[in-house]
Amino acid sequence: MNKQIIQKVSIHNLLVYVVKVIPNPVSNRDFLMTYLWKKMDDGSYAVVITPETHPDYPANTGQLVRGLYPATLKLKRLREEETS
Repeated sequence: MNKQIIQKVSIHNLLVYVVKVIPNPVSNRDFLMTYLWKKMDDGSYAVVITPETHPDYPANTGQLVRGLYPATLKLKRLREEETS
């Protein structure tokens, strides 16, 4: 996996481009997403991933297929080395 930060609005708000190499016969995927995160009062983390567009990173070019992965997550520590 190849990942690069395209824009850092803040430490909590990143525009990220990722290329994921997938075995044949499936085509490789790329993703352009905004990652937003916040530490909540209870110690958990809220994470929102939103697909984006950008003129310098057009979708479905060359051998890459644009993947879309919208997600909302809440991460909570279960034990010192474990989250859910």
